[in-house]
Amino acid sequence: MKYKNMKRNDLDIIITDLMPVEVPKIFTVKYYYDYLHDNKKVLLDIIKDIKLTKDTNNKFIFNKGWHASALKFNIIKPNNDFRTLSIMNPLSMIEIYIFISIYNKEVVNCLSKPVFSIRYHCKNNDLYYKKAKNGVVQYECLDNRNSLEASGTFFSIKPFNRITEFYLSDKWFELNNKFRYYCKTDYKACFDSIYTHVFNWLITDGVVDARKFRNNHLYSVIDRLLQNINSSITNGILVGPEFSRMIAEILLQNIDSQVYEELVKSNYIKGVDYEICRYVDDIFIFTNSQELIDYIMSLFKNISAKYQLRLNELKYDKGTLPHIWNEWIDDSRKFVEQFNKRIFYSYNEVTENSDYIIKARNLEKINIISNIKQQFINIITTHYSERQKIVSYVMKAISNQVIRTDKKDLFNKNVTDKGVSRFYDLVFNFYSFAPTFSNTDKLTSIVYMIEKDIGTVRNKRALEEIINKYDYIIINNNLEDIVDFILLIASYKIELNNNIEKNIWEKLERKNNPLLFSVFLIYSTYNSQYCDKVSNKIGEKILQNIDKIQKDASFLLYKEVWWIFIFYDCKYINSNIRSILKKIIIDLENKINNDELTSSDKCKKLVLNFFSQSDSYKFINWDMNKEELLESAVFNTYERTLFNNNRGSYYYDSEY
Repeated sequence: MKYKNMKRNDLDIIITDLMPVEVPKIFTVKYYYDYLHDNKKVLLDIIKDIKLTKDTNNKFIFNKGWHASALKFNIIKPNNDFRTLSIMNPLSMIEIYIFISIYNKEVVNCLSKPVFSIRYHCKNNDLYYKKAKNGVVQYECLDNRNSLEASGTFFSIKPFNRITEFYLSDKWFELNNKFRYYCKTDYKACFDSIYTHVFNWLITDGVVDARKFRNNHLYSVIDRLLQNINSSITNGILVGPEFSRMIAEILLQNIDSQVYEELVKSNYIKGVDYEICRYVDDIFIFTNSQELIDYIMSLFKNISAKYQLRLNELKYDKGTLPHIWNEWIDDSRKFVEQFNKRIFYSYNEVTENSDYIIKARNLEKINIISNIKQQFINIITTHYSERQKIVSYVMKAISNQVIRTDKKDLFNKNVTDKGVSRFYDLVFNFYSFAPTFSNTDKLTSIVYMIEKDIGTVRNKRALEEIINKYDYIIINNNLEDIVDFILLIASYKIELNNNIEKNIWEKLERKNNPLLFSVFLIYSTYNSQYCDKVSNKIGEKILQNIDKIQKDASFLLYKEVWWIFIFYDCKYINSNIRSILKKIIIDLENKINNDELTSSDKCKKLVLNFFSQSDSYKFINWDMNKEELLESAVFNTYERTLFNNNRGSYYYDSEY
């Protein structure tokens, strides 16, 4: 079926570009997106008014009334530091949609002439919008290829969407052969260091013709926008959304251009004397002289310092070419090859000798299992700083093997429970060394394929045993990283021991993140009495937090407002508390003066109406079942490209 003249609209950016990847599967903006889509006429009228203000230039747009608080949380980095990610406030989502509707062409134009960037955004001409399903946007390609369901980005990203693509490209190998010296560095805490006012400095520094400066010049608006969506903070921009990477790219490309101009003045020719490739905040330099390396580094250091960015001395790496890059990959590849030979039949072996792919007999041999575990420990120990990548690589390799069960059985029909448990034991052992968000997706996709093969009852029995064996994963790791692991446990109604539950609650108390509390509440539903106990304790937390909110026009600036957003429609929470939340929303609506509505007021009313008048879910799918959770993880693990002709094929990427 064709969907002619249904061009993808700017509102799609809410689904595709405004969310970090690392959010619990139960959180979704789908229902909010649908609500805004139904109120598109109101939004278009607001855009019309703001465009008029922009064109007349008599007032600042996105000035007052737009400030809002994002929901922030921390995930672990390979060096054991934390990276703070953000979920945008509903008001901020509308603001960015309006910004893109007005400034889309100008943004794309700013990014249209990259001198060093190998990951930049450009107009996406290939897709037509169809509809959203379960938070995933469906598109129809213009070139009559099969349409695919995918959570793609709003803009097309070229030439390399992932750093892996660069490492595997002809360009990478050409650079390593063509030049004698290399240098790799990055900007230290790049997104956290970006000072929003630097976008105005780009104008005053002459990067933009100051004569063309207007109050609502793109760069001036970006300055205000970045503050608005980050609680009025000028130091740092939100980390996580693709939108933030695009905005950062504008600044980083301007720095690139100034470095390039200085090199031209010094008579150095790009592609002959040197080559520079910047992937977001990572910088790769290739030259034929060490002196030129040092000169280029000094240029980046001095020019970026003007915009309060610094190069990361701890990640400064230079030397001669050829060079051994990413040593962990070779060791991981060898491990996977040996693991596959021991545990899986090859394609030819399956065709000739059996109709299943796991060598269950080898799983019964303790010496093989212990040897595999020791080899893996050796690799992790040798490349400890790369452990997240190693676990990701190995888990992805295993998940690519089990996906073969589309055509063959995974286990022999006579496989014992011990055989299934031993396989799970290996998988959980690998996972335990780096239980990151993406690795949890890979684990969950493996669970999904095993369940398809042996059935729900046997699978749950095996999972209960293995999860209780590896319950230290929960104790030893950051809760935000394993949040979907908790949901996996919840989906099977598996009960953790009392000490583990206490440990989780203590972490929840320290973090005070309503989204994490919602996940634990869903977990508690394995037992109705325990669920009531948890619900009452969370109810107390809700009341404590919402009491801190000033019930006036600034209410969206309070981070505690997320307790309302998360639990507004929670069926497990006491009805009296839900009534209190509803009254707060209604009172806030009534306080907005309908006679003198600004654009921000109108958007705030839209946000409030989403809660008070919409009958749909809000931001939490309280009824997400096991099948939805498992299938969502499978989709994320086996990421399908938008332009893949074969609907059944999967795109392999190790992510690094």
